[in-house]
Amino acid sequence: MTLNEQLDRLAGFEAVPYPVVSLYLNTQPNERGRDSFQTFVRKELKARAQTYPAKSPERETLERDLERITRYMETDVKPSANGIAIFACDAAGLFETIQLDGPLEDHWLSIGDQPHLYPLARVASQFPRCAAVVANTNTAQILVVANGRVVSRTPVEGEKTRRNSQGGWAQARFQRHIENYHLHHIKDVVEALEKIVRKEGLDRIVIAGDAVVRPLLREQLPKPLAEMVVDELSLSADAAEGDIIRATLDAMRKADEGTDRVEKSTPVFLERVEFARDEKA
Repeated sequence: MTLNEQLDRLAGFEAVPYPVVSLYLNTQPNERGRDSFQTFVRKELKARAQTYPAKSPERETLERDLERITRYMETDVKPSANGIAIFACDAAGLFETIQLDGPLEDHWLSIGDQPHLYPLARVASQFPRCAAVVANTNTAQILVVANGRVVSRTPVEGEKTRRNSQGGWAQARFQRHIENYHLHHIKDVVEALEKIVRKEGLDRIVIAGDAVVRPLLREQLPKPLAEMVVDELSLSADAAEGDIIRATLDAMRKADEGTDRVEKSTPVFLERVEFARDEKA
């Protein structure tokens, strides 16, 4: 499930007469190389639970939420996660967790009658999902970038050709031979891209490569895919993954500048959760 799909589902959670926990944690190590989020959770959730009368339904459900959240953090947090969002209400059967590669600025706790989604919507807008096609005339890789990292990689290999005319090739005929191989390779790349975009539900594409391959890709893209292209980048096909991610995210941010894309991509969440913005712990 994509981050936006999780946001949609959480936004549809109806208000309940029990406390709903919305917990955001920066899980990056501190300056001493240690995690500080577990201490924050135990301290803040316990303090919030104690604001309700002893043995009240609200306090009991918060205490159960604290136990489950603590178990989750002890056993299920991936070392690669830089942020975690947890939404819990034991009385309503809610326990949803999202581990993020993109960092959260700080620990943050909200108690309300619905999930507080504004910080998560901001992460979704800052680290959008997209496809990055990095190609030359012989090889290509199609990367799905989400939450600031590569979540899938699909290589597409063409048939390598040697630029010589041995074996009786006339130069013009040999050149057509080379161009046909290149065109066949680009069509394979486009076919693979189309499948990935459809499977992953993507709506934005970045094209990267040299000055030869980028026009070839553009020419072969069907109109629906061509309309998703937000930028063309000059990158080699063997560029480092970190360079590809940075260039792709920069392209996404530039494409979003001066637009209201954040509001369009998260139309419901921001309206529903404004009430909780002043509850920062």
